[in-house]
Amino acid sequence: MFVLLRFLFLVSVMIGPMCFSYSPLSSMMTRTSNSFPQANVQTYTANQVTVDRLPIAIALTETIMSKFRGSEHESQVSGELMMSFPADTANHTSLPELSFKIAGRSPAQVKVNSELVQTNGDVHTFNSSSLLTYLKTRQAKEPTSKHFNIDVARYTLNVTCLPLIPAVYWKCEPDTTDLRLEYEYVGSALSKPLPLTQLQFLVPVNGGVSSVQSMPEGVWSAPHEKILWRFAELKSGASSKGTLKARFNLAAGPSTPSSVAIQFMCDGTIQSGTEFELTNTNYRVSLTKKRMVAKFSVDTDKLVTYV
Repeated sequence: MFVLLRFLFLVSVMIGPMCFSYSPLSSMMTRTSNSFPQANVQTYTANQVTVDRLPIAIALTETIMSKFRGSEHESQVSGELMMSFPADTANHTSLPELSFKIAGRSPAQVKVNSELVQTNGDVHTFNSSSLLTYLKTRQAKEPTSKHFNIDVARYTLNVTCLPLIPAVYWKCEPDTTDLRLEYEYVGSALSKPLPLTQLQFLVPVNGGVSSVQSMPEGVWSAPHEKILWRFAELKSGASSKGTLKARFNLAAGPSTPSSVAIQFMCDGTIQSGTEFELTNTNYRVSLTKKRMVAKFSVDTDKLVTYV
């Protein structure tokens, strides 16, 4: 755990202001109450939910944190389960029991929202009274909201297979630095192989860079001494592999090999096979969203590896 925390700190320092960050839930279920997709949730009136199983919406988000040195890596997946209730649910005088499992691959650790949820073995059950009180409180504060989102549980998983395999090579000389970064998408590492999106490679290069030639063309930031490559999408198949190359001319070389920061995401799937599973019939899932977010730090396994 100490290694992972140290890695997170190093990545946050390294990425700096040039990194185009994103929120894991920004386009799914945010904690504001007006941004969740409405198509399958807001159409239920108070009368409808009293005669039908109560609808809920689910969002599963997993974040992969990986530290590479050469071909070896230390990785962990952190998962988050969020649940959304139609605002009309707060109009009930009482709520039926809502219980569920986090099914599929067994997480190493699960922590539920203890103010609302109790755990018995692998079954997690909402305290119906506490849930209704929470929803009524939210309704009083946000009377125009169509739904209310709740952070329900977080879990962790240790993983060995990753959806992206990177390798970095450096050649550092007094007047020039050559960099080569290879990567390959492994769709089988995901529960459902979908294209990776918002793929970014950020590399700090010191030594007083005076000019840069890169292929494909990257964006060099002289004030931050970093080069950035961005790609909208990476699919499986023939185009699942790629190579980034750059030569840096130096005024105060040689450079020191640094950690490469990689970020990407994938909507519609997660790293693990984790699933949300209701254990009674009082509710039904009207919408499920999944998202995987990854943040890698990649180092060469030698002080200098010649390109």
